Amino acid sequence: MFHIHFVKVDHESLMVIRSLGIQLSSSYASGRETTTFIEMSKIKDIVINEAIYMQQIIYFLCVLLKDPSEPNAVSSVVPLFQSSKPKLKCLVKVYKSCQEIMPFFHPPSSILRDHLRVPVRAVRELSAQNKQPGVTFTGRSETLL
Repeated sequence: MFHIHFVKVDHESLMVIRSLGIQLSSSYASGRETTTFIEMSKIKDIVINEAIYMQQIIYFLCVLLKDPSEPNAVSSVVPLFQSSKPKLKCLVKVYKSCQEIMPFFHPPSSILRDHLRVPVRAVRELSAQNKQPGVTFTGRSETLL
């Protein structure tokens, strides 16, 4: 029982700040918190990826990291919201907001345009240091599923 309480993720969040990077945070049922920061200079793109798992197609948001030796290559993939596993509609909303903030220039696809009215808890904020727009996405496993 103690092990489950220690490893169960209660809350995940993603904070995107245009000039700095992305902060990933997880809060566990035990009260422990972990935070990972990815610098903007290391990020190639943010994408929605799909995988087949247990005879189902699942979708997840990923950060693609640049390969320092090859500018057009991807060195690694960092999946986001691994514990809360939000549905595609929620991921599309988070993806769109990230693309608005991040300095990537991609034309919106027709698939993404079809998902304009998707509810997600998003709070826009200004960075106190840079006065640059940022966005924070938070959610508990129950609210994102």
